[in-house]
Amino acid sequence: MIIVVDAYNVIKQFSADTHISEQERNEYIKIFMRYAQMKKHRLLVVFDGGPYEWHHKEKKSKLVTVVYSGRHETADHFIEKYLENHISKDILLVSSDHELGLIFSKKKKPSIDVYDFMDLVRQTVKNKVNIPVFPQSFEDIEDLDALMEQASEQVYYKEEDFQPTQDRRSSAEKMSKRERVLWQKLKKL
Repeated sequence: MIIVVDAYNVIKQFSADTHISEQERNEYIKIFMRYAQMKKHRLLVVFDGGPYEWHHKEKKSKLVTVVYSGRHETADHFIEKYLENHISKDILLVSSDHELGLIFSKKKKPSIDVYDFMDLVRQTVKNKVNIPVFPQSFEDIEDLDALMEQASEQVYYKEEDFQPTQDRRSSAEKMSKRERVLWQKLKKL
């Protein structure tokens, strides 16, 4: 399986700073390399920008390739072109980008949310790496509890919020085709 990682989309979910340092970028690449080695999946880690005008690839290991999209293209556009050129491959997208997820969905390719993927990575590499669970900037807010309490007073509930729901995933026969494809990919992760 080829796992295409929208890298800045992943890192920005866990970083306290809006500017991602080279050191932080390299730490995540190391995490992805360890995960790929343990699971034997190929990873294509795509970053926006980079030192060159056009996209540039760096082979980090047999299983991990890092791509910088260059100054004339976004990572999303590179990923979309990659999908078009490798449509017959077994590909999974890691991104919380809604538009990119729709593009993959239209091509009948599954995607997984950043938090879900990083939870799988954390479970796979165990305690060997430190992946923050929440953005660190929340720790800097002194009155966060008071702010959250105040905001919760204005939450509106719908009647269906209190009605029991059936779990559609209790049986593989009840899943839609899209859900079954994603489930098969997740079992491989």
